[in-house]
Amino acid sequence: MSVEDKPRDESDYCPDCKELLEIAAINLTLSGRNVALFVCPYCGLARAETRNEARSKITSPDFST
Repeated sequence: MSVEDKPRDESDYCPDCKELLEIAAINLTLSGRNVALFVCPYCGLARAETRNEARSKITSPDFST
C-alpha cells in the first residue's frame, strides 16, 4: 500500500474547505513538548497539535492482509 492509497483521517483535512492540511512548522523542545502547526493552503485556517494528541490518533497496524 503506497502513501497515496493509505486512507487519511478526517483531521488531516481543513474543516472549512475540506482540503488537505500542510505542515507549516514543527517546534521540537528538549522537554518533549513538541508542537506541529498545520495550515490550509487555500483558506489559511491553522491548527496546532502536540505529540500526545498525535499519538492518541495512532491505531495499531493491521497485519491480517
